[in-house]
Amino acid sequence: MSKRLAIFLSCCVAFPAISAQTNALERANILFEQGDEEQAKSLYMAAAEQGSAEAHFRLAYQYILSDQQSVYHYQQAALQGHQEALDNYLEKVFFRAGSISMSDPKSALETYQKAKQHNPALSLYGEEQIIQTLRYAAELPERDVEAFFERYDVKDEDGKWPFYDVWELAEQASREGSVFGKPDPELIFWLITRGGWVPAELSYAVKDYYQHWKDNQVVPFNLCYYISSGAGAGYCANRDALEQETRRQSELSALNAQLSGQYSALIEAAYNEMTTFVTLKAQQEEMHGGSGRGAWISESIQKQKNRYLEALEKAVQGHIESVLTPLAETDRRLNATYHEVMDYLKLPSPEYMLPKPQSFELREVQRQWLKHRDATCRLVTASHPSLKEQCLNWLTAQREKQLRDIMIQ
Repeated sequence: MSKRLAIFLSCCVAFPAISAQTNALERANILFEQGDEEQAKSLYMAAAEQGSAEAHFRLAYQYILSDQQSVYHYQQAALQGHQEALDNYLEKVFFRAGSISMSDPKSALETYQKAKQHNPALSLYGEEQIIQTLRYAAELPERDVEAFFERYDVKDEDGKWPFYDVWELAEQASREGSVFGKPDPELIFWLITRGGWVPAELSYAVKDYYQHWKDNQVVPFNLCYYISSGAGAGYCANRDALEQETRRQSELSALNAQLSGQYSALIEAAYNEMTTFVTLKAQQEEMHGGSGRGAWISESIQKQKNRYLEALEKAVQGHIESVLTPLAETDRRLNATYHEVMDYLKLPSPEYMLPKPQSFELREVQRQWLKHRDATCRLVTASHPSLKEQCLNWLTAQREKQLRDIMIQ
């Protein structure tokens, strides 16, 4: 009899508590929908204190909180088996943490396991890979984060684009001569697990470098090998562009020395006008689109600059690509094609097609091409006066083909 009484009394205590949670949550939802967000927040807080998983979730999801506060509320909801809260918690503390201070794969794995116990029906998209990645990362020994920053005098992710600060540290740690001293497979792997902000990128990098850690093998880390997002592709394209520009500047210096330094101003002018031209052309004329637009534009610019420099080095030696038609005919074709393209741009585009260039954009590119053409041929004819017409013909034929390519696209 006493056992039944105890059960009855416990139910009497539990039901009012659940009812209070529900009432506070329902009132909070109504107030939030009516636009009274601050009053709603007070009721969400009250419901959360009474143990409401949904209230914890809504506080983290609907309000701007500190990282620590949102992580706390997501975790409290996730521990009760809340699906969306668990998804967001795992991203906050691991898959999109992108920060040494915020990343906590051990807690992420433990929270997942407890959430699953509380709600066996809970499922994650790509769950097997997610949990395997967490297990790999959670095997690492704990490190004192503040001691790490102090020892190596490095900083965490600063929250500004490109969000790869920690992975850049991993790159440094994997190479000789960095502030981290002799490359250590465990440190490299630890930094990789703390630096991801795109789940697919992080998963692939963790899988590879977990094995390198287990094999005690130092393998130089290049974050660009793991890029799968448009934003990441743009970052790597810009980084590659800087490296290529350094190489090209070295080649320009060698070309200047080859010409005894007589034409340094002409070389600089030709290169700068070409750079402006191919940049405008890639941005305004080539119809790049999608999430990788920035990367494709950068890649196109680098290819064109490399081809130009290669051709220029030959041209100043007197070797210019021949054109079958004389300059007057090539120029006539260019003008005809230019007007044909202008008419084409006025036509409606199919829905599936990327937006065509605007007429004013094409005019701007064409005006810059004239500057590029003239600057290049001034340089070439400075040492080979007889090649003026051949130089103009070469670049004119090249431009006519570029314009025709717009209609082919």
